[in-house]
Parts: sequence; C-alpha cells; structure tokens
Amino acid sequence: MKIVRYLNATGQTRHGVLQPDGTALPLIHDLFTSRETSSTPEAISQLLAPLDPRVIFCIGLNYRKHAAEGKQPIPPLSGRLHEIPRRRAEPRRTHRPPASFAQR
Repeated sequence: MKIVRYLNATGQTRHGVLQPDGTALPLIHDLFTSRETSSTPEAISQLLAPLDPRVIFCIGLNYRKHAAEGKQPIPPLSGRLHEIPRRRAEPRRTHRPPASFAQR
C-alpha cells in the first residue's frame, strides 16, 4: 500500500492509496486516524510532498564522525537546518539550498 498526497481534478489536496493505473482511492478519514478508503478512484492532477509540515528542523548529531571521515576539523557547533514549508520541493521538482548553506 502506497499512500500519496495529491491534488485531485477539482484542486483539493487529498491523501489516498495509489492504484496501479495512476489513480488514488481517497482516504475517508485523517491520514493518521484510519487507512479506510473510498471505493471511487480519483484522478491525480499533481503529486505533492507526502506531508505538509509547518516547520522542518534538522540537527546533525553525527557531525563529528562526518568531520573525521572527511579529515576536517570538528566544527564548534553541529549542523542545523531550519526550513519553512515553502522551501520544500514537491516530487520531481528541484530544491536548491540557499547559497549561505553551501558555504558552511
């Protein structure tokens, strides 16, 4: 079972179970409540990122190991990344990190 988030033909954002023919059986309830689906398949206008988080926060807990592997000095702070949702990439779309991130 592959659950996807998508736009249907009327532009509604839905979660559903992807079918072999490329349609989806919409989930009847919230994604985290039940996996019960409708029996009527919907056309998928556009696949979306699986979730729509309000904030994405990442922290590199293994930065010492990565520094050692790259024969680099251990940085004074671990790598941190704080993103807002408009920065995430939808499926098959390119995401480029800010230039300031690449310089770290």
